Amino acid sequence: REPRAAAAAAVAHRRRPSPAHDVKKNDTPKTIKPNKKQTSPEQAFDLWRQKHAKPDYASPSERSARLAAFRANVAFVAQHNRAAAASAAEQQNGASPLAEPARLELNAYADLTWDEFRRTRLGFAPPRQAAQAGGVTPALAAAAAASSVAAPPPSSRLPGIDHAGRDPPSRVDWRERGAVSPVGNQGACGSCYAWSATGAIEGVNAIATGASPPPALSVQEIVDCDTAGEDAGCGGGLMDNVFDFVVANGGIDTVDDYSYYSSWGLPLSWCNRRKMADRKVVAIDGHQAVPAFDERALAKAASAQPVAVAVCASPAMQFYAGGVMGAREC
Repeated sequence: REPRAAAAAAVAHRRRPSPAHDVKKNDTPKTIKPNKKQTSPEQAFDLWRQKHAKPDYASPSERSARLAAFRANVAFVAQHNRAAAASAAEQQNGASPLAEPARLELNAYADLTWDEFRRTRLGFAPPRQAAQAGGVTPALAAAAAASSVAAPPPSSRLPGIDHAGRDPPSRVDWRERGAVSPVGNQGACGSCYAWSATGAIEGVNAIATGASPPPALSVQEIVDCDTAGEDAGCGGGLMDNVFDFVVANGGIDTVDDYSYYSSWGLPLSWCNRRKMADRKVVAIDGHQAVPAFDERALAKAASAQPVAVAVCASPAMQFYAGGVMGAREC
């Protein structure tokens, strides 16, 4: 899918003091590196369970299945990191310098197979597919839609791309400029599209207002209230639709006021209409689409502001710990 960018002309409307300094997001899962000296898979598994406070499994067969998944994931992480280390060594020995290769670590998901992780964590849904994802029945989607806006909002996509004539620099890190909020944890909810879209809005708001760090915006409001169209809460959605919702609603609340609780993975929640109507802390006037398969256009857009991107995630994403994902991992 082509990435989407919030419009550069986005304007923040602050109706009360910014809670940016008080924003709290869910912590990312703790990680544990594979212990090369550990020779007993059972012992390593128990140490991992202790570190991540994993409860006892329901049956011996369930424990056996989780242990098998854990062992496979340990081997996958180790193999990936060996290849990444070899690639880094090649770069140091004369190849053109590139970004640090992605490195993986075991985390709280190490007893899940890729299929299990994918079903409960990935949520990007192309048009007309969101409502069928995540166990969302038509009746449930209709009930949730009744609690949100009455009809799908009109498209807020603006023509062209504002940064077409821009000469992008060789390097831009928006984290260093205070335009990126801390990493959050979506939990067992396919809300990645909402995190991506709100992250782009947070970035353009920081650039437009000078707020650093920017106030973290409410993903939960998107999950709960942006359901009249094709987005389906934890069942997945599309960043374009989130931008349309924020424009039609006149803004979006902060996570500090409308906190995230969908990490439990409920298919759909219920919209807090009072907060949706009254707490419009940041607003945008539209969004633009970066042309597909045009890396130069993406560089221009990303050098002007953070953009919202959907990635066709691979198993490496399940254990990402740092560095830059390349074509091999994606």
